Amino acid sequence: MASNSEKSANSFMPLYGGDYLRDTMHLSAAEHGIYLRLLMHYWHAQAPLPLAQRKLEGITGTRDDAERVALKAVLAEFFKQSDGV
Repeated sequence: MASNSEKSANSFMPLYGGDYLRDTMHLSAAEHGIYLRLLMHYWHAQAPLPLAQRKLEGITGTRDDAERVALKAVLAEFFKQSDGV
């Protein structure tokens, strides 16, 4: 279990608007939300994203088939699976 100092160290996530927009202007609104939620989870957990689809859907709030397609697109573009993580 993380101590309070470890938790507070991860509570602030820098976001550089220019860099973010440069790399994501092509994303739909749903894809932006999914990507940001994945980034925040990754930052706060300080660990790789889970591989289980249901867990990823829970993290991102994915509820329907269109959002599942958006999740798959974001994962394929911005995240790479390596060594089982």
